[in-house]
Amino acid sequence: MGAAPSLPGAAGSAEGASLCAACDAVTPALAPPGAPPDPLPGCWVAALVAQPLVAFGFLWHSGDPGTATLLLGVTVALAPAAAGLPAEGRALAARGAVAAAAGCVLALAALVADGLGALGAVLMGAGGLWPELRPWVLPPACLALQGALRGRRSSCWE
Repeated sequence: MGAAPSLPGAAGSAEGASLCAACDAVTPALAPPGAPPDPLPGCWVAALVAQPLVAFGFLWHSGDPGTATLLLGVTVALAPAAAGLPAEGRALAARGAVAAAAGCVLALAALVADGLGALGAVLMGAGGLWPELRPWVLPPACLALQGALRGRRSSCWE
């Protein structure tokens, strides 16, 4: 019995990028008590690209490479376009990308009855739309989505 094929490069790198985004989300909670809040805690590019990469993996392994490629292409094109925007514009672009990715994963999870994927999508969406929740919801969201993505991958190769 051979090993299952690995994830496509983009979806595989999503796990590392998601972990990076989760770690960056915890950083503001560790800031000194008197420090002013950062309007864009963590790396906004990681937030803009990491969650769509996870959605890409879900869509790809469910047999929808067209939607996967469209979602990833739009968000990757949005990152350099949003780079010249003020902080509020970059935050809005990141929130839009996270909402689109979370919506795709949630819809797919509902279609295939994947509770872990649905939980991860809801937590990912909450962390993307409400920055004050990021330190508490992104780490468990990343764990749930990684487990669901591994389950998606293994079900594709059975």
